Amino acid sequence: MSRGRDKLAPWIPSTKEVIVEALRIANVKSSDKLYDLGAGDGRVAIIAARDFGAKCVAVEIDERLCGVIYSTVKYYGLMDRVGILCRDFLSIRIDDATVVYMYLYKSINELLANKLEKELGLGARIVTIDFPIPGWQPIRIRRLVDRTGLARTVFLYIIGASNPRALVKHITPVSRDILVRMGIGENIEDKGIAGTKDKAEETSMD
Repeated sequence: MSRGRDKLAPWIPSTKEVIVEALRIANVKSSDKLYDLGAGDGRVAIIAARDFGAKCVAVEIDERLCGVIYSTVKYYGLMDRVGILCRDFLSIRIDDATVVYMYLYKSINELLANKLEKELGLGARIVTIDFPIPGWQPIRIRRLVDRTGLARTVFLYIIGASNPRALVKHITPVSRDILVRMGIGENIEDKGIAGTKDKAEETSMD
């Protein structure tokens, strides 16, 4: 979660239930390739690969954390499903991503917005935690309470329906087709803070 050696933002780990809910909202499956930008200890990529079957790339500039990711991925036997890029996420190409996961500040999301729109293919999903992408239209907003009692928000965006180039076309037939194929018919906002029934099921990494 940094640019060069100058930190854009500190790594703040998401709880496992928030990660699982975000991956469910993004409809992550075995045919997907997920990039986690600012991966920290790699927990998102590990859960996505182990429990959802996706191929993943954990992008993290901190060499110490890259070592943690490597050790954990090796421990779980996921070396064939989780790649590690110990680099600045602004410098890599993400053209082959079908899902991008970001827990970054709003200002960083804004910095990444043009890259996402230019490099991702039609139908690619972007899921952000707590902070939206300025100027983009979320397809779904999910609010829940994590195990620490904090209210969290998950935003889902889809290239071809959420990004500015699509929005200026007022949601084209192609965009509507994407939503139908994704099983998402409208912009759904879960306005209530999640109670016990709404909390995401926890998936342990142990």
